[in-house]
Parts: sequence; structure tokens; C-alpha cells
Amino acid sequence: MIRGPEITPGTCDQPVSTIDIFRTLLSLTGIPERENVGGHDLTPLLKKTDAPWPHLALTQLRGPKSYALSGKRFRYIHYTNGDEELYDISIDPYEHTNLAQDPAHASTLASFRKKAPQNGVPKKKTVSSAALKNAPLIQLITQGTPPPSKPGTGRVSLQIKNSSDNHLSIYWIDPQGNRKPFGKIAKASNRLIQTKVGHTLVVQTKEGEFLGYLIAPKKGARVTIE
Repeated sequence: MIRGPEITPGTCDQPVSTIDIFRTLLSLTGIPERENVGGHDLTPLLKKTDAPWPHLALTQLRGPKSYALSGKRFRYIHYTNGDEELYDISIDPYEHTNLAQDPAHASTLASFRKKAPQNGVPKKKTVSSAALKNAPLIQLITQGTPPPSKPGTGRVSLQIKNSSDNHLSIYWIDPQGNRKPFGKIAKASNRLIQTKVGHTLVVQTKEGEFLGYLIAPKKGARVTIE
């Protein structure tokens, strides 16, 4: 529901997305268009509910290249493994009958394929704790002042095992020597974190007791805190 000046009261059944809201607010308030703003301006539909609307609503599903495109009549679904589904939601709103293999709807299927999103965000690569089982085991440095982080040259993974009875806090020392919150580790638990080579991380108890610091090595590391 959207309410505001010069908006015609009424109901519209065109497919839209929440990503359209920000672009619409820019239009309604007269704020100049911003770069890299997704979605579509809903103003034409707010002024005339039956205005032409050629756009589809995009839904990102789980996994890369897994998405759905919804029009006023049809909904198309594409999965990572290449499987496809097509539903006539005007008569099949609960999506019981898949029309993707129906020759009568081949042209509709082809039309949706042409409108597939082209600029998806690649799935982030993650590192499991098993991948670090051969990483060196290092100890926290407990003496001296933690140095500022060096400019990072690449990402690296660290596995921190908290075997103590305290909840721990991790802080990052930036290149200017400022301490910034980085994360927390509950007592008797493990935490897999990613940082950059040469970055300095400080570990302390929740109450603020300094336990030590480490400087992230090139090949990752395992740290156990007793």
C-alpha cells in the first residue's frame, strides 16, 4: 500500500517488487535519479492503475542462476541445474500444473528465457573448518602493544577455538592504530573468520581483559584459546 499526494486511490494487480520502492520514492519526492538503483518506478501505476506495465517481478531463489520471473498471467521458474517451470497463475495460482513441457506454451517459455537476469551477484566462496585442518596452529601474542594492520594483500581464513569459560570479543586494529569491533565467540565454541593477510586482530574477554593478539599469516591459521 502506498499513499501520498497525487496518488489515485485504487487497486492494482500488476506484478511489482519491494526493490521498486526506493526508485519510486525518488520519483515522488523529486530527488534526482541515483546511479546503480535497481527496480522500476511505480509512479505510472500510482497515477493510473491500468497503465501499461511491461515489467516482470524478479525473485532470487536459493543458489546461483536460480530465480523466478512473474508476470500478470504467467510465472516462470529457473533452477541452478537448468530445470524450468511455467505456470498460468491466472487460473493456477497455487502452481499445480507445470506448463514448461507443453508445446502450446513454447513461445511463452521462450519469451521468459530471453528476459532472464544477466547480472547476478556471484555466490561467495566460503571456507569450511575441514579445509583448515592442516593450517598451522599459532598462539596469541600476549606481550607488547598490538601493531596497526598492514595493507591487506589477500583474504585468509582463521579458525579460532574458544575452550575457555568466557565469551570473547575480537577487535581489528586498522592501519591508523584504531581498535574496531570485529566479532564475538561464545564460550566453548569455534568461529571461522575471514580477514586479510597482515591484519592485526585482538582477542579479549567480554569484560575487557586483554588475552593477546595475532597477525593473520598468508596460509591461514588455527588458534586455540584456553
